[in-house]
Amino acid sequence: MTSLKECLNARRWLALSVLFCFSAPVAADQLRIAVASNFRSTLEQIVSRFEKPDHIAISSGSTGQLYAQIVQGAPFDLFFAADSSRPKQLEQAKLAKQRKTY
Repeated sequence: MTSLKECLNARRWLALSVLFCFSAPVAADQLRIAVASNFRSTLEQIVSRFEKPDHIAISSGSTGQLYAQIVQGAPFDLFFAADSSRPKQLEQAKLAKQRKTY
């Protein structure tokens, strides 16, 4: 069971995170998600509730590392960043389809 403190921390983090949808098409068999390390465990809890969680691949690291991977062509479908500047940079470089801030 998730504690109230964990839920509040997750909500706080989500308020600061940015969800990014990239222009690469999503493979029918797997969704690839890049997530800042401090949100990985919360994302894993969310993913575990999906009908087919084994069809979701999660890669975590620092927002800067993930940003660099995306710039170099890493095939992520979603990006949960710990800041708003890197997603904006990806959007400006036309490396993203849509940016949403939560």
